[in-house]
Amino acid sequence: MTFISVNKELICSNLSKNKLNRIINIYYGEKVKRDELEAYEQGLYDYLKEEYPSRERLEQALGEIQHFNDLSKDFLVMAINFQISAAEVVYYMASESSIARLDTLFFPMVYLYRQSIELLLKAIYFQEVQDQSERKLFIGRTRHDLSTLYQEVTALPINPDQDKAGYTWLADFFDNISLFDKVSDSFRYPYKFHMTNDVFDRHLKVKKVFEERKDIDLIKLSTKFSYAFALLQRLIIELPQECNEIPYAVDKLGDFIDNPDCSSEFLEEGGHYYLRCVIGEDYRPTDFNRYADAYSDCAEYLYKKRISDFTENHRSNISCYHPVCYLLRNAIELSLKKLCARCAEYDEAIELISTKKHNLLGLWNGSKDKHAEGPMNFFPIPHSNQIDFYVKLVNGVDETSSRFRYPTDNNLEHYNPVPYRYHFGIHYYLLSTCFERIRVTEYIIDEATDGREDYRELRI
Repeated sequence: MTFISVNKELICSNLSKNKLNRIINIYYGEKVKRDELEAYEQGLYDYLKEEYPSRERLEQALGEIQHFNDLSKDFLVMAINFQISAAEVVYYMASESSIARLDTLFFPMVYLYRQSIELLLKAIYFQEVQDQSERKLFIGRTRHDLSTLYQEVTALPINPDQDKAGYTWLADFFDNISLFDKVSDSFRYPYKFHMTNDVFDRHLKVKKVFEERKDIDLIKLSTKFSYAFALLQRLIIELPQECNEIPYAVDKLGDFIDNPDCSSEFLEEGGHYYLRCVIGEDYRPTDFNRYADAYSDCAEYLYKKRISDFTENHRSNISCYHPVCYLLRNAIELSLKKLCARCAEYDEAIELISTKKHNLLGLWNGSKDKHAEGPMNFFPIPHSNQIDFYVKLVNGVDETSSRFRYPTDNNLEHYNPVPYRYHFGIHYYLLSTCFERIRVTEYIIDEATDGREDYRELRI
């Protein structure tokens, strides 16, 4: 193994014991000298030397993804991990000294909660329905819609309490979410595409997700998601030992089932001034970068919190692995779409973003040869070679933006081999570095175009 193969292959291959030993020899042996490494290799080398200064520390960041020969348990474990990460982000937000940051951290927080519920609903269905063809049909007809998923689950003979008030509240809560976020994209992107017709032609237009101001009560919203998850988890027959403990206690769940004590409204307003998320276009413009930075910030918080808690027995129990990787992956996608919007003409940018969707390499290839328009002239996108290197790496791992959100693809084929071992630090470094390279480039472009009213940008 050469050092560069760590960069190019390790993020998408199983980390065998033999491969681990060879990596350790690279970092803690005398076989490689830093000055002999390429620039990409030196960055990873320096990062791991600083974060993991000893062999023991390096080994503490090893994680393992297991399959249970039971699709329900695979989805359940990931659901709990997303729920844990969402609750930890709420704690992060509640302790944030700058209340303005709550307005952007709100989006990844809600997405994490929402994704945990979707995974849990699918886990419950797979628990009861074993036929693989019927499972695939279920995935196709429900997709990401929480309301439809819940209707399918409650049609199964598994819940003697489904007529009680708590489960009626749950149905209303999911209906309200689906009215606003049916396809699981409202909290990932600041816009939606829609087709308009005029006398002569059809045009693809973009529309902001939040057009009116809302002052969302953070605590009420997180409490509702907690109750929703707890109510659904009661329908799981058996929890695997590998499941992590949810970091909150819903002490009054029994009372809640009989008499819900909160509204089923999704984005309820109100709350304490310092625990309120203010969103909406008439409050503050929302663009790609504000979303991207919020996703990256949450990933950094979860990663640093986890590695600070490492103990000898933590292995195979890094609960935030999938959430952290997805948060960074979405930050990368958002930043690339901002780059498209900045460097391409309006119609071309819309076409590129709408057709390439989640394909990072397609987004990058469509914009990398463009030129940013400065006050005096045009100049090529800076640091394009570095962006090219990391985008190809990340896109090769997760081309469809699904690998870190689900244990399987739509054909219910697992994304990872059994068992899948990884190094959390290496994965975090590669994803976060990809994001940072793009954002630095955007900062340079923004500075060069500052003050121009006619610079190219996707006006949503």
